[in-house]
Amino acid sequence: MSAANPAMRPVLFRCIATGAMVQHLITAEADPADHDRYDPVSCAACSSLHLINRVTGKALGQRE
Repeated sequence: MSAANPAMRPVLFRCIATGAMVQHLITAEADPADHDRYDPVSCAACSSLHLINRVTGKALGQRE
């Protein structure tokens, strides 16, 4: 796969604002060393930005 078109994988996270479950695509190449790295994504439920963990796919502040 080329660097211009990285592989993507779906994640399901709970919107912190609405509580709705939201599906989003993130880069599939999640290195376990990135366990503290969060990427900003635009939420389809509330149109705000949420920070999504690259390894777990959970939003920052999302309860287990």
